[in-house]
Amino acid sequence: MKIIRILLIILVVVLILGALSWYFTSQNPDAITNTLAWWANRAAENENWNQAIRLYSMARTVTPQQPWLALKLAGVYESSGNYTKTEYTLTQAIADMPDETELYCELCRVYVRQDKLMDAVALLSGISSTTVRERMAQLRPAPPVITPESGSYDTYISVTVSGLGDVYVSTTGE
Repeated sequence: MKIIRILLIILVVVLILGALSWYFTSQNPDAITNTLAWWANRAAENENWNQAIRLYSMARTVTPQQPWLALKLAGVYESSGNYTKTEYTLTQAIADMPDETELYCELCRVYVRQDKLMDAVALLSGISSTTVRERMAQLRPAPPVITPESGSYDTYISVTVSGLGDVYVSTTGE
């Protein structure tokens, strides 16, 4: 009798855990994703890269169409020094979510940080989505304005250069 009672309690606990597991995985995957991402953030803050990678990967398995998860996972790979996995993660995310401009921007930043400028140019020129191309065009800063017009002058002139953000000027042609 005592064994049956114990088995019945174990069965009820297993059923409750199974029901909760079913609910969170099929009915409310965002709760699991957010929990895994929270733990992954804590692991990344402590520079426990392998733990953070594992948790972000699990979160991406639960909800793969979240660009912020791909960006976080790529950031952890980059922090751990694994640029190959960083590029792979972002490339796969772009293939899965081709209309997410942030993914293209981050992959370009990763290429530039590695001095892979030709790869960044190839990525930007190969964007097929018109919406992404339009958003990228909006992100580009305006070209600097130089007064007076360029040319040859036989008197001393005052030159001003203005633009949004940092403007770099060289007087030696470099």
